[in-house]
Amino acid sequence: MKGAFPAIFTKTGDEKDTYLVDFPDFDSATEGYGVNDAFYMAGDLLNLIVMDKEDEGRASEIPEPSKPGDLDVTAGKFADAGESFVSMVAFDSDEYRKKLSMKSTRRNVTLPEWLNYE
Repeated sequence: MKGAFPAIFTKTGDEKDTYLVDFPDFDSATEGYGVNDAFYMAGDLLNLIVMDKEDEGRASEIPEPSKPGDLDVTAGKFADAGESFVSMVAFDSDEYRKKLSMKSTRRNVTLPEWLNYE
């Protein structure tokens, strides 16, 4: 499943350059140090939420994404922690699932003799 959900990013202004990330559609949050890490962590969380719902047979419970313009950053979970902005965060649960898979696969190959010797 692929898609995107809006998230509210709040820069706290601390020495670690912390960004707090809130997904109002899921009532879930994460954080990152610097904007790049915050976007990475937001994508990670969103993929895990969607995968969890898929694995439990509750994919129908995944809501329609809110429109970014409808979100009020002043009413967000971390509104009092600093300056906020809204951005869409994309997910691809099929690709993410492949990345996390620890399943081993046996492969038999034929090598030229010289390569086997090396």
